[in-house]
Amino acid sequence: MARPRKPADPAKTAARTTKPAARPRKKKDEPKEPTHDEIAQRAYEISQSGRGGTDEENWHRAEQELREPEGPWAKIGSGDTESITSD
Repeated sequence: MARPRKPADPAKTAARTTKPAARPRKKKDEPKEPTHDEIAQRAYEISQSGRGGTDEENWHRAEQELREPEGPWAKIGSGDTESITSD
């Protein structure tokens, strides 16, 4: 006949059950993944700039720009529409 189980030690059980699940760590240098809406907004801005391509090209360009915010395009313009003048 099997022996009855001994009750578990509450301290050991609590330590085992309260351990947080392992999450992959994000590197500080790793760029933030842009959302669908952010990509769509940037692709629209590219298409309206007069320097866009096809919808698909604009989408890929927007993804690249948002994933690599320190690229050469990051320094183009301040985003201030008041600084644009017409002659």
